[in-house]
Amino acid sequence: MQTDDLLQTLGYTDSPRFLRPAAFGSAPEFAHVFERAARQWNVRGVYLLRRDSSDENATSTPVVYVAEAESERAADAIHHAVWNQNVVPFLLVRLPGGVRLYSGFSWERGEERVQSEQRGVLEALVGFNDVLRRLGDLQAARIDDGSVWQSRADAMRRASRVDERLLGHLRALGQKLTEAQQLKRHVAHALIGKFVYLRYLRAREILSDRRLADWGLDGTVLGRGARPSDIKALVGHVDNWLNGSIFPFPFTGEDAPTKTQIEEVASVFLGDNPTTGQRHLPFEAYDFSSIPVETLSVVYEQFLAVEGTNKEKGAYYTPIPLVNFMLAELDDLRELAPGMKVLDPSCGSGAFLVQCYRRLIARHRRDGGDLRPTTLRDLLTKSIYGVDSDLDACRVAALSLTLAMLDYLTPPDLQSTPQFKLPDLLGQNVFHGDFFQADPPWTASGRRRFDWIVGNPPWVKAGDDDAGRQWIDAHAATAPVTKRDVAEAFAWKAIDHLAEDGTVGLLLPAMTLVKDDDAFRRRFFDAVSIKGVANFSNLRRDLFGGRAETPTAAIFFRSRPDEDDGRVLVFSPMAANQSAVRSAPGERLRPWTITLNASEVRSVSRNEIRTGAALPWKLAMWGSLRDARLIETVSHFPSFEDFARRHELIVSQGLQLRTQDAGEPVEPLPEVVGKLWLEPSALKDRGRLYVLPEDALSRIGPDLGFYRKRGGPRPLLVSRPPHVIVSGGRTFAAYSDEFVVFPDRQIGIAGAPSRSALLKAVSLFLNSELAAYCEFLLSPEGGIRGGRSTLETLKRLPTPLEQLEGAQLREWVALHDELVATQRRQWVGKADGDTLMPLEARLNALVANLFDLTEEQRVLVHDLVHVRMPMIDGQVPDLSVGEPEAEELEAYARRLETELDAFVEGEPLRHAVTVLNGGPWGAVEVRLETRLSKRRSRVRTASPEVSREMTRLTKGRDALDPQWIYFDRNVFLYLEDRTVILKPLQRLWWTESQALYDADEIFAAAAAPFGEGA
Repeated sequence: MQTDDLLQTLGYTDSPRFLRPAAFGSAPEFAHVFERAARQWNVRGVYLLRRDSSDENATSTPVVYVAEAESERAADAIHHAVWNQNVVPFLLVRLPGGVRLYSGFSWERGEERVQSEQRGVLEALVGFNDVLRRLGDLQAARIDDGSVWQSRADAMRRASRVDERLLGHLRALGQKLTEAQQLKRHVAHALIGKFVYLRYLRAREILSDRRLADWGLDGTVLGRGARPSDIKALVGHVDNWLNGSIFPFPFTGEDAPTKTQIEEVASVFLGDNPTTGQRHLPFEAYDFSSIPVETLSVVYEQFLAVEGTNKEKGAYYTPIPLVNFMLAELDDLRELAPGMKVLDPSCGSGAFLVQCYRRLIARHRRDGGDLRPTTLRDLLTKSIYGVDSDLDACRVAALSLTLAMLDYLTPPDLQSTPQFKLPDLLGQNVFHGDFFQADPPWTASGRRRFDWIVGNPPWVKAGDDDAGRQWIDAHAATAPVTKRDVAEAFAWKAIDHLAEDGTVGLLLPAMTLVKDDDAFRRRFFDAVSIKGVANFSNLRRDLFGGRAETPTAAIFFRSRPDEDDGRVLVFSPMAANQSAVRSAPGERLRPWTITLNASEVRSVSRNEIRTGAALPWKLAMWGSLRDARLIETVSHFPSFEDFARRHELIVSQGLQLRTQDAGEPVEPLPEVVGKLWLEPSALKDRGRLYVLPEDALSRIGPDLGFYRKRGGPRPLLVSRPPHVIVSGGRTFAAYSDEFVVFPDRQIGIAGAPSRSALLKAVSLFLNSELAAYCEFLLSPEGGIRGGRSTLETLKRLPTPLEQLEGAQLREWVALHDELVATQRRQWVGKADGDTLMPLEARLNALVANLFDLTEEQRVLVHDLVHVRMPMIDGQVPDLSVGEPEAEELEAYARRLETELDAFVEGEPLRHAVTVLNGGPWGAVEVRLETRLSKRRSRVRTASPEVSREMTRLTKGRDALDPQWIYFDRNVFLYLEDRTVILKPLQRLWWTESQALYDADEIFAAAAAPFGEGA
């Protein structure tokens, strides 16, 4: 079997998602990577995920390399190089006797011919006649439908990836140098960073034997016997030649590293384990000829994190998948091309600048341009600009750009072009300075404007003496920001440097969209033309590799405000829908790609966002137009604050108890000594509570009989009974008639003893689905930064309890007491099963009745609370993504039928909905039939007949993207006699509320002008 036969067998040959080397330039973000793989490792093609195979601006995700080798040893060498490259999860190598499958994200050296998954060998040797049986999950169709991620989940382990392994070894090495060998931390980190840099230059043959010989050095200079004098000489030559220095450290004096310490570092870069000392002998574990230049940025950022300075500066390395996503979005607005100018106003170590430069090179070559050294230099020096207040980061950025340029030159040591001079970028293209300084050099006295401004500005508050603070104060009237927020100031300042038709893409804290202070939103969204927003809040735990968890959003805009209303597209990726990242419910993996799913795209009205309102952004992520109408409906009821005022209830956060020597002003509070104290941590994972468990309560000793003076005495009032204690995360609202003190993140609601019945009703209401639903959508933080709510949100909560009196109030009190008694019986094992469920169903029905909710509105509330809200913070629970039960599919179909039939009420027709359960995905078939027709079974489960039916529905449909599972997880096909909906068999796509949304989509398509509904 030749390679072409293998490609044909796997279905790659005719797929537009399979790129051969001649087409690598059509994926500009990876073109240089793919070309190196083809040139050096015999890679014959790559299979991609890509929404539109004809659009080179569409973000690409490499999935499979296909390579050739003449021996197993050669195949293993290719695998090692691909692992170091760290861009593709699977590698297929055709050998003379068969095919070998490797994980591109896993590698471990073993003895020759010893195969194991730990080494990253997934299939040792597959005979040519056995390819479909053993490698069937690597077929184009299995990649396209997403099933490969379930069958090959083990290949995606995060800890085995080269960057994780390298950084782990570097951290261990740094710890050994600083703790065991007493080297100062900043010197240890600089020494390690310097070796990363030098090893990269050496491996890429930038430091070739010829170049070293010209300097009187040889290839042993970086070996295990590395000598300080040789390293010093090498560093001096390199700094002079490449016009800059990074990771400087002293070679003399008391802080200088010793010969032993330098040898220790050199050995690690030959593959030795710094913890065990084990050697890989002649094999270099880290192949810097394959590791991308972006690794320099990763190493720099990691050391910055260890020093702790990145938190002070609000600076975090932006992951390359996120960089590429943002650049693809900017390309859609205005394609980057030679002659355009790019500015990153907070460039850090250069992640955005390097990727922009690579795109310029790819576009120049696509248009027939040459890649001579002078051309590459001109593309860089005339187009790429960056600013940062950290000089070390600027040095890394400048040298990363220089090294990226050398990636395209052969030979990269420039020995064959001695007359060519490398550009001196620091101070010419990469500027050390403050973005807010007056008359900055990067603007050439105001004459230079930028076509793209892109970056990740620091997420900090401006200091008193910062240029940013001065700028903020001077522009407070025309360009307001929230509490000296530097990132918001960057967004305003970018406008001043933008070309007339320029575009900006900035990463800002996602709370910018929803926080209570709306001054920035009102003015900014009215002053600019917002072109799109990507809200990454649901990926916050993983997006930055765990190094930062502040939720982020990318905002794309132009400087001219729009005159009409129009709509702004908002993309809010959910971790549960990142098929190539999540392989199983509950599993967390670092994103190595970000896919844009059409089902997660909403639009918001420009007029709405100009008001500064936060709700449109929340609904764009978690809700729908139906939810907007529901919130509007319930908002006609009094707020909880008004309700509490009328009934003389006190609402406050809890007490901030302190010891007498707390180091801040405190006042004695003898009243609380001996009283009960609630410890919220003891309630973790206890579920919804109607009464406080005794094991979460303890007595307050005299040492804690003080309170924070600034907190005031009001929290003491809500500690007195009768009262309701509400958790900060809204997991419970428990009534108590005992004196209970609780921490300030919790909220208390207290009143006179005559209000005890009303307070029990308050407890029920705040434990209801509808209260959780409203608080979640109305809270600034809910679903953006965890699930916490605030006191202000509680005060705004629509509250229908004003209507309760007499027999109706007694009914509520009786239900409360029954819930409390049942929960207590459960705790002591005297209650059978989950007897709370029917009582809670009654509770939710009582609340819904008070609000006079329709059946459809009750469905919206239930599904958001029980199916979507569990996905907060990127969780992937079985409640949300598990396979739906047959009765759930039946309920979906029944709800869709009912909603669609309302559209043809009075006609002799009805809708027939059939769900075909075909395995990893299902199909919904909607037909119109006469009301006299016999009703068929709504759900047909997996069978050969069902599989054939699903194939018939989808085969040959031009409107159906083969990779729809990644890019549109709820696909509508409008055929001549039916409508077909395709969706994954995950619970969140088969709820009754989703049936309502699907009905809305079908109505909208039917009402659209001819040709627009399909």
